[in-house]
Amino acid sequence: MLDVLGLEPDDERVYRALLGRPNSTAFLLSDEVALPYAHVDKALARLVGWGLVTRSADDRFTAAPPAMALGALISQRRDGLRMAEHALVTFAEEHRAAMTGNSINDLIEVVTGVDAIRHRFLQVQQAARTQVRSFITAPFVALPPEENTAEPVAIGRGVQFGRYWTGPCSQSRASSTTPSIHWARACSSVSPTSCR
Repeated sequence: MLDVLGLEPDDERVYRALLGRPNSTAFLLSDEVALPYAHVDKALARLVGWGLVTRSADDRFTAAPPAMALGALISQRRDGLRMAEHALVTFAEEHRAAMTGNSINDLIEVVTGVDAIRHRFLQVQQAARTQVRSFITAPFVALPPEENTAEPVAIGRGVQFGRYWTGPCSQSRASSTTPSIHWARACSSVSPTSCR
């Protein structure tokens, strides 16, 4: 759960154990969390470095209060994200200025190769704020719907998905288990009245 703050799973296990066992040694914690001593020792060193744990002169460890210690880490991450967002805006403006006056062919990115297409489509979904529209043909080659891990996360953020089918209409392809997805199809081999 705390991996978004940079903590490893072992760090979190040790920190949680320390919350209920203040003033513990690394050996006691090793038994408590069922991890090798070396792993616990490394986790404790990282936790002390982040200010989540204090170390006494006799090598006993106590967890710092979560509201204070984790709150500080969250604030640092939030500030870092804010700076990254400002950099993103600056980079986007520089890119837009560099592309001004270019032909439409220079503004369209062509992605080739199954892995590259899958990677870019996942990036598009992860970066989307309001809507993703895509043209789809079957069979799915780059990213079958059941392997698309980014879409449910984006839908959870409120992003809407519109799909435009190229090819014959098919009820099986048009079905969706997610009610918030809006479907649209552009059918090439059947009459427009059969595509709703």
